[in-house]
Amino acid sequence: MNKKITFKKLLALGLVGVASLGVVSCGKSTTTTPTDVTNKNNETRPFVMASQEVDQVFSPFYSSSTSDASVVGMTQISMLSNDKDGNPQTHKQGASVVVEDYEIVKNTANNTSTYNFVLRNDVKFSNGSQLTIKDVLFNLYVYLDPTYNGSATLYSTDIVGLKQYRTQSDNENEQDNFMDTFNQQANQRINNLLDAWEDIMDKNADIKFTESSFKEKLQEYQDEQGDVDSYMHLVEDYTKGCSLFKEEIDSDYKNAKSTNPEDIIFTDKDNKEHKNLFSTPQEIFLYNEGFIKWNKKDAKLEFTAHSSLDEIKALTEEQCKQLVVDAYIPEQFGQVIQFFQTATELRTYIANDLAKKHLDNNMKYNNISGIKYANQTSEVTVNGQKYGAPTLDTDGSVLDGNQVLSITINGEDPKAIWNFAFAVAPMYYYSNQEQISKFDYVKNFGVSYNDQDFRDKVLKDENKILVPVGAGAYKASSKNGSSSVTGGTFFDGTTIYFERNEYFKDGKTGKSANIKNIYFRVVPTEGVLNALYSNSVDYCEPSAKPETVSELQLKKEEGYETVDVKTQGYGYIGLNASKVQNLYVRQAIMHSIKVDDIVSYYGATATRINRSMSSESWAYPKGCTPYYPYVGDPIPNDLDVVSPNYKKYVDIIGKKSGEMMSEDEQKGFIDYLIGTLGKVQKDGNGQYNGLNYTFTIAGASDDHPAYNAFNTAKTLLNKCGLQITVAKDSQALIKLTSGSLEVWAAAWSSALDPDMYQVYHKDSKATAILNWGYPSILNNSSKYSEEYAIINKLSDVIMQARKTTDQKQRTNYYKIALDYVMQLAIELPTYQRKDLSAFNGKIVEKNSLNVGEELTSLKGVTAAIWRASLVA
Repeated sequence: MNKKITFKKLLALGLVGVASLGVVSCGKSTTTTPTDVTNKNNETRPFVMASQEVDQVFSPFYSSSTSDASVVGMTQISMLSNDKDGNPQTHKQGASVVVEDYEIVKNTANNTSTYNFVLRNDVKFSNGSQLTIKDVLFNLYVYLDPTYNGSATLYSTDIVGLKQYRTQSDNENEQDNFMDTFNQQANQRINNLLDAWEDIMDKNADIKFTESSFKEKLQEYQDEQGDVDSYMHLVEDYTKGCSLFKEEIDSDYKNAKSTNPEDIIFTDKDNKEHKNLFSTPQEIFLYNEGFIKWNKKDAKLEFTAHSSLDEIKALTEEQCKQLVVDAYIPEQFGQVIQFFQTATELRTYIANDLAKKHLDNNMKYNNISGIKYANQTSEVTVNGQKYGAPTLDTDGSVLDGNQVLSITINGEDPKAIWNFAFAVAPMYYYSNQEQISKFDYVKNFGVSYNDQDFRDKVLKDENKILVPVGAGAYKASSKNGSSSVTGGTFFDGTTIYFERNEYFKDGKTGKSANIKNIYFRVVPTEGVLNALYSNSVDYCEPSAKPETVSELQLKKEEGYETVDVKTQGYGYIGLNASKVQNLYVRQAIMHSIKVDDIVSYYGATATRINRSMSSESWAYPKGCTPYYPYVGDPIPNDLDVVSPNYKKYVDIIGKKSGEMMSEDEQKGFIDYLIGTLGKVQKDGNGQYNGLNYTFTIAGASDDHPAYNAFNTAKTLLNKCGLQITVAKDSQALIKLTSGSLEVWAAAWSSALDPDMYQVYHKDSKATAILNWGYPSILNNSSKYSEEYAIINKLSDVIMQARKTTDQKQRTNYYKIALDYVMQLAIELPTYQRKDLSAFNGKIVEKNSLNVGEELTSLKGVTAAIWRASLVA
């Protein structure tokens, strides 16, 4: 994975540990086989591994960043693992996983496929309690609950009975369009609120309303409407809208606080740069909110609420935020609920609330009929082996035999096996006593159905988010040991502490982890090599740029070792359509980014890619070329495979393949996209109204693959009348997971299967959907008419590719789908590169890591971290 670009997403659901520290999917044995303790260093010295910044969402259900998932993966065991070629592996094949054996049975009579999983009876969590089918069912019902909003997309698998369970309806049309009704009702309520706001403001133009006085007037208005249902929630929706807007403003201020004032550079009419005009978050915040503007013609700042920067600097954070709130509520409340992020949040809140009330009042399906405890009462056969009903103890643990889980899906789905490879988290820790006591295999599975309180207060309880628990090779610990661990001692701000889980057993050797203690030390990307050389860390994954590779080669005599392998993920530039709302502006930004500059950062260790998929995947469209050619590059030979607007402009100016656009022609192209097609107007200073965007670099250093490309784009776009800032941001990871960045550079760590549902399907609830601005698009089809149509077509093609196992057919589907992604102008793919691991060979035995023939892009250096051993 790319350690330079620190904000990456985990695309693999099942293999929670498929992250920058490798596949950490584990398994155990009932009898405690002692670890070989002849190596005293393994018992007394910790193995310290460098980590990128963490978001501290250490939950197997809700972690979304690669760094967080790496932490979680150390403590978890998955249903299945994979070999070096990406094939599923069970315990029977030597993998450290929950499943002993499995079989897929195709039922041609009813066109279904049944997955039978034989569960091991010797797996224990780190507290010594046995992992049973109860825990497996608990995890399934967490992931498949209607309120689940993590990044896993198990619900995308067409499990028999799942739609009925999630919608409480047996009507197929209602199932397929379940949220449509509630979204329509939410839109109607917001339209009614907008009408009420306009009516009140028009009839009381001489009154200066406050937030509270308008609420009183709105209550009078609501009372006058009588019992019309869609008007009965005006005050409720207004109050919620105000609350969400304040949350949006609070988030904006946090963004301003993390922005370096030196990164904000203005240019005047002569393209002269003006730097260091701001020095405080207050100025940056009010500039971002439009209360401070740059007059390009006169080269000066202008103010709407104060007369000078000194006045603004004197404001407190609360005064700044209240200034913005007072300016919009209630005077501009109509804009807030139509065009701001609040608009999307309010629609989503109302629709979800309506759906919850509907489900609560129409409970007909208590379970998912396709998920069964197959041998609970009768014998089943898996791969010719018969499994009778197991003998259970009074607490439900298995005394003899194996429990068998069966999951039946409609048709076939090549992604299903990997969706069923989830990590099995312990019910005793992640549920509560009320739900555990109700568990009955019929309608109670340790989860309170469709209950947002259960999700937010139980599953997302702070302790459970901060301290992961599972049956993995390691357990959460602290500097002083694992007897008492809290969020503050598990991660003390610089170091994350793990201790060997004595109950874990290697699937091949039957032993627990070799090294007793492993620490993850959070180190800034630019400092990992110095940390390695100074013995602050023993292992790191620096960027594989040429000078780093050469430097480490010179260090070999000192005992430092390196291993490289082609990464499964890829780099990209992301654009959030809810922030950069105009499709043609996003196209202009993409054409202004010189991707080759990003690729060249890594030298010979990287190659360019042109579609949003790892080129390591069999489904990557071979021979594809850039869809958004850099405006400063020679005109491509084939103009039938580029953006149609680029082709049209080239025809207008009469350029031929191989020729270059002049600087004026390049600016003319940007203006053609933004002004002519996008219909964005310029002000008297030659600036495009409202086109102020931040291009975000993760971390505190400009030593970043996208830094030069971003600045080149900034120079061109600012000359054309935009106001682009290139900013370094140490909080970029957190902002990315909440969808609050505008334009950013990042990298994906791809899943084993090329399925595109999680990242691009309209029904996905993964955080990537927030990054692209999908909620804004889907909730405002009139404003985003082109994008709305593309997303619907894209989603249809993604599902078509899930209905066949034929690789040729799937490849064709993904070729079409990837072109749709390009048309959305939300992601510009950049590079495919190698991962580089560096470690101190005098500390850790090189051959104890996965550095031999098993090393592939699908099975990394630390794939079996429990086998790592320190030099004796």
